Amino acid sequence: MKKLTKLTMPSAIEAHFKSRYVNDWKFPEQTYDDLSPLFIRFITRTVGSASGAKALSEYETFYRSLSKRVLGNNYRRKKKYQPLAYAFSDFEGSRGGYVQAEEVPHVHSVMLIHPDHILAAEPMLAAHSMYGHIREFDPQKASFTRLASYCMKGTVGTRGFYASRGDLWDVYPG
Repeated sequence: MKKLTKLTMPSAIEAHFKSRYVNDWKFPEQTYDDLSPLFIRFITRTVGSASGAKALSEYETFYRSLSKRVLGNNYRRKKKYQPLAYAFSDFEGSRGGYVQAEEVPHVHSVMLIHPDHILAAEPMLAAHSMYGHIREFDPQKASFTRLASYCMKGTVGTRGFYASRGDLWDVYPG
C-alpha cells in the first residue's frame, strides 16, 4: 500500500467515498459524480480546550447521534450504511502554518450520507449548524481533493505539535 501523505491522502479519501457508494451501497458508478458530500466545520463546545483529541471526541458524539437518527438504535450493526466521514482537527491560523496552543480547536470534516438517509438526517444537520457550518460540497467551486486538502490543513500545519497524530484526525465509522 502506498504511504499516505498530504499529497496522496485527499485522493485516497475520494476513492474511499466512491468505493462506499459503488461497492457497499450498490449504486451505479456513473451516478457518483451527482453526489454532494457534506463539508462540516464543527466548533468544539469546550471553551479553553486546546486539544485536537477533545474536539474529535465531541465530533464523534455528533456523528453517533446522526447515525442513530438515520439508522435507529441498532446503527452499530449497520456499519456499511452509516455516514462515511473523515474528520480533522484544525486551529485558527493553521492556513499560514502557525498554530497557537491556546486556540480553541474546531473540526473540518467531509461526510457522505447514504442518499436514502438524507431526508432523515436533515433536521439534525440543521440543528447542529449552531455549532458550525454544514453545507453541501459544490464541485463547480473546487475539486473534492481540494476540499479534502483544506480539511487536512490543521493536521498538516501542526508539524508534530502533538506526540500522536492520531489525536488530530479520524475516520468514521471507526
